[in-house]
Amino acid sequence: MQQSLKELLDDISNYHDSENIDFDLFDKVKGELYEGAKAKVFWRDREQEDDGYIFCLPHQNADEFDACIHVPHMDNSDGIGEGEPIWKHLYSVVELDRVLKIEVL
Repeated sequence: MQQSLKELLDDISNYHDSENIDFDLFDKVKGELYEGAKAKVFWRDREQEDDGYIFCLPHQNADEFDACIHVPHMDNSDGIGEGEPIWKHLYSVVELDRVLKIEVL
C-alpha cells in the first residue's frame, strides 16, 4: 500500500509539474467527471472493462481533469488469481495507448 501511495503522489506531482500535458487525451473521458463518480476503463486489448471510481485529494479539482481513479480489482483474465488494485492520476491512465475510453457513470 505504501508503494502504491508513493506512486500515486508521484503521478500527481508529474501532472502538476509537467509543461507537456496533452489535454486532447482527456477526450477519452466520457461523461461528467466529478469526485465519487463510478468509472469504467475500456481497454483496446481486453474484452472485460475495469470498474472503479473517481476521487480527489484536497488540492485537486476534478473540473480541471486533476483527479485520480481507483480500480479495486483489475481484470486479470489472462493471468492467475485476481488483478491488483490500482490508484492512479487520471492523466497517467488516459495517456496509455491501450486505453480506449473511460466512461464516468
